[in-house]
Amino acid sequence: MARAHREIRRKIPDHQPLNPGDSIIIYGHSGRNASGLDAALHAKKRGLFAVAITSKNNLDKPASHSSGKRLADAADVVIDTTSPIEDAIVPVKGWSGPVAGSSTELAMIMTHELIARTAQKLADRGIELPTFASPTIESVTLHDTDVIYGIYRETMIEAQR
Repeated sequence: MARAHREIRRKIPDHQPLNPGDSIIIYGHSGRNASGLDAALHAKKRGLFAVAITSKNNLDKPASHSSGKRLADAADVVIDTTSPIEDAIVPVKGWSGPVAGSSTELAMIMTHELIARTAQKLADRGIELPTFASPTIESVTLHDTDVIYGIYRETMIEAQR
């Protein structure tokens, strides 16, 4: 059963318009689970640049993958969230341990920082990509979002060629 799950996980990226030289971000708080590592190893075989967002605080824990590797071992770049091993960070009076995980929030903050820096690099080269704006903004219409999704779709189709 585990082998079948691994094969399914490997197939998912094959249906994405990812080409050699493209980048992929792989998230994994502990970096020990097979799914993240399998994704990184598969991405590397396809010539992708793999970025891992994980907590290096987990590196001294044994890997659960049959290779003995962790996500950080397979990535080209590792971005450390510094989340504690237990992930939870908010103490609750009267409780023995904290609640409210930190890894997801930190990973998303780091992802948005990567997006912002990438956008600036593109702007420095004279490239502007269409940006999605929420249709809850008064001046934005559903048609505007359809246009952005259409451009994105065409870009993904072109990337397949």
